[in-house]
Amino acid sequence: MNVKQIKDRGTLIAVGMESSFGTHPGTTNQALAYITKIVKQVASGNLSLSALKTLPTYLGPLQVSQDMLKTNNMTLEDAFDLKKATDLYKKQVKKNTKNNGTWKKYDIDKRAASIGIDRDMLEYLTWQQGRAGTIDIITAATVHDKSFTGSPKGNISKTTKNNILNNLSANKQSIQNAPNDTDMATGYITQLQNKWDQRAKESYNYLPNNENAIFDSQWNMHNYQR
Repeated sequence: MNVKQIKDRGTLIAVGMESSFGTHPGTTNQALAYITKIVKQVASGNLSLSALKTLPTYLGPLQVSQDMLKTNNMTLEDAFDLKKATDLYKKQVKKNTKNNGTWKKYDIDKRAASIGIDRDMLEYLTWQQGRAGTIDIITAATVHDKSFTGSPKGNISKTTKNNILNNLSANKQSIQNAPNDTDMATGYITQLQNKWDQRAKESYNYLPNNENAIFDSQWNMHNYQR
């Protein structure tokens, strides 16, 4: 999978987060071939529809869920198509971060920036946790800062807590046993930020040489602002 064709910095890092830049076993041609085989056998009647339930819930370099594919009238194979998957990612995170409703009420953009989350990472957070989950996490982490609009309770829903724990790769115990939702949110954000920064550095290996200078400028500016 040639991820060098991805031009958008945030999307490239997101692919790094979700599938180690398309090198994860679940994103290989072999994985695609297996899924295509099952889909064809179901379509031909050689396998029952229930066979699709044996396939992974999340597919491709951006780990697109089967539900999201269905909602967007996309096939399971489309999740492995880099252009289709990245176009869907950009479309979805733009929708997720639209500044209206509760997002605007609680000033999520400014709250996120105040704790070191840049726009690219904020968009990725909504891809992983959804719009509602992101609002939960950001407001919980900043609930004690009264300089922002709105008065959130700072609570994290049970669904979001489960999603946080399911996405943790380390220090799961300490975050799971956090004394309150603010500590859980900040602990999770810290871990996510560390991984994001690591993937951002690794993404140099997947950039065309003539774009390294541009990316380097963006990366240095990001670090300086933090």
